Amino acid sequence: MNARPIHNRIFVKLDAPEAMSKGGIWLPTSGQKPKRMGTVLAVGPGMEDETGKFIKTTLKVGDHVVFGAYAGTEIKIGDEKVRVMRETDVVAAFEEGESKSIETGPVSMKREGAHSWYR
Repeated sequence: MNARPIHNRIFVKLDAPEAMSKGGIWLPTSGQKPKRMGTVLAVGPGMEDETGKFIKTTLKVGDHVVFGAYAGTEIKIGDEKVRVMRETDVVAAFEEGESKSIETGPVSMKREGAHSWYR
């Protein structure tokens, strides 16, 4: 890869969207919801905070991460689509095998057992 992230930016390769629903129906490309998970390909060195203290990037290459729906910018390096984002856009990092059971999607607005003024 000829490009490298600067400051506290990271490059993330997105996971492929699910091609089959939970019920076993094959989904066309237009029906597949985009994943908010991926693998870190490259990390920047870090950056200075307001006081001038250098803060090193905590993620490392190979980490499996979950990020916000609108995090980063998608670019193409060679034939590969990569998302460039700030390290602070990542909400969680997992070991490789642990992230298989994680599902991303919209959070339900229904509040179970909440006060009556929520309903």
